[in-house]
Amino acid sequence: MNKQPDITVIVPVYNVSKYIAACLDSICNQMLTNLEIIVINDGSTDNSFSIINRYAKKDERIKVIDQPNSGCAIAKNNALKMARGKYIAFVDGDDRILPQGLEAMHKVGKKNKLDIVMSCWRSDKKGKWLTPDKDDTSLYEIKTGEQYLVEKFTRRDYLINITTKLYRRTFLTKNKIFFPDGLLHDDQYFDLLSLFYAKKVKFTNLHYYIITKNPNSITRRKDRTQNGHDILKICQLIEDAFKQNNNKLLQMLVNDYLARLYLYGINFGNLYSEKLDKSFIKKKAYYINTKLKVALFIINKWLYKGMKTIFKG
Repeated sequence: MNKQPDITVIVPVYNVSKYIAACLDSICNQMLTNLEIIVINDGSTDNSFSIINRYAKKDERIKVIDQPNSGCAIAKNNALKMARGKYIAFVDGDDRILPQGLEAMHKVGKKNKLDIVMSCWRSDKKGKWLTPDKDDTSLYEIKTGEQYLVEKFTRRDYLINITTKLYRRTFLTKNKIFFPDGLLHDDQYFDLLSLFYAKKVKFTNLHYYIITKNPNSITRRKDRTQNGHDILKICQLIEDAFKQNNNKLLQMLVNDYLARLYLYGINFGNLYSEKLDKSFIKKKAYYINTKLKVALFIINKWLYKGMKTIFKG
């Protein structure tokens, strides 16, 4: 493949043999054909690797990386280092994309010279598309990443999802944006950092990405202790990354988000019995409801846990 691909599609794979064929079919059958498809087998113990190889033999655009189980972050970083496409797309091995999706996203990115293009997603076939108010035209204007973050944090509807975005590759490499090695929930860091550095981003009403409810995903396992610990580490990394931020409003909003994310990590991983650093969230809350949650947690973490259970969040 001598011509530079329009898009490199990165597909991390770990024990998704039930889903990977449908995933690769959805990528290989895209209307945009000038693709590079990098599939990383992260030490799968099922027959995912044999399925990937079967597809690679049929489609020369597919490049396969086979590595010992090292985690999704390292898998995606290895793929980013060898990617050649003008833009980068991430597709999880148990999800799918619509056939016109990459072409539509690429057109928007190329026309407007964007660092990041954003789109909508849904869960499975019968799910509803997660689409904001179509009448709010301000949502669809070209913005800086900082402006977008301020808008989303102010609306309190910021959602982490790198798979619904298209990233200009040279933008990522120039700003040295990678995933934190060895941590679960690495998307939290990558998504915020890329938006922070982006000069031109645009949200679109394109229907593109379909999430499969995989009962074996890392967020649905019974023991989520490691998930919780890694979320707390991600909070620290985000805090460090935003120390160079000079936008005071954005900093207050990010701090409030970190306070909520930190509490979420404790609850998600059920870390209440462990010694916790309450000082991290003590002065970060910005909104009154976040302040109330932080205050309750600092006063009595068990009372906080009980209230979370009663009110389901």
